[in-house]
Amino acid sequence: MKILTSVIGSYPPLDLAGKPVTLEQAVQAQLDAGIDVISTGQLTGDMIEIFASKIGSVRPAQDGDGKWPFTVFGELSWPENGTTLLEHKAASMRLLNNSHNGKKPAIQLKGIVTGPYTLASACNNRFYKSEQELASAFAFVLNKELVALSEVADVLQIDEPSFCNGVPKYIRNVFDTLVKDVKKEIILHAHYGRTTPTDLLEILALPVQTISYDSAANPIVLDLLAKHKVKQDASVGCIMTDGNYLTGVNTIAGRIRRAARILGEGKIRYVTPDCGMRNLHQNTANQIMRRLVAARDSVSQ
Repeated sequence: MKILTSVIGSYPPLDLAGKPVTLEQAVQAQLDAGIDVISTGQLTGDMIEIFASKIGSVRPAQDGDGKWPFTVFGELSWPENGTTLLEHKAASMRLLNNSHNGKKPAIQLKGIVTGPYTLASACNNRFYKSEQELASAFAFVLNKELVALSEVADVLQIDEPSFCNGVPKYIRNVFDTLVKDVKKEIILHAHYGRTTPTDLLEILALPVQTISYDSAANPIVLDLLAKHKVKQDASVGCIMTDGNYLTGVNTIAGRIRRAARILGEGKIRYVTPDCGMRNLHQNTANQIMRRLVAARDSVSQ
């Protein structure tokens, strides 16, 4: 199985002159770098804002709401045009326009949603009886988004960075609702952080096909995964994105080889940066993608 290069999702929203980056520019940057599975660039906000600003009955927090940036004040509802559906359709059209003879392009599009637990963890709950009920409500709404994105994207990704602080025992029921009737491959991107061995077992039991971790920042997660009979494929983070510095191609290639030794080469489906690139300079993001592709190619020779 060929190892594919991809991104976690976000691209810098401003160019070097401080002007907004367009979706077309973000897509083209990924194409120019040689990325196999691209994203929209998630340019319209951070990963919470993109969804919380459009889902019905969620508003920015006000004085007295609590410490989180958004507040849920009523029953959640899916917006008529989805939350990110239009952006993904535009990215799909961009790929089609770049293909030859109007045929389906070899480059794939990844549809991305922020997970229900992470959204619930970022909202002041002023309506539902518990965090579990709120997370389940988000899952019900996001399921509609995933089903709609399945018609546009080649692969889907659920981002759950809040798993780094622990995984709730109710998460399997939430994910069963989240992925119902979704037929495309689903990647679960989870930060390792303070994840315990029990948390890891909860994650490995979820109904997804690929597990993605920030393995450059947290290489120990690969050793922990190797202790279990993991049925999912792996998406391996190979480059840290916490600052505007660049990792050498040989170092990235070494991380890919280490992951292959630990997990088994046939288990690695994707290599990516550790996280999104929203907070990086545009040149840094472009170089990270190019170096990722070069490292994958050197390993594949």
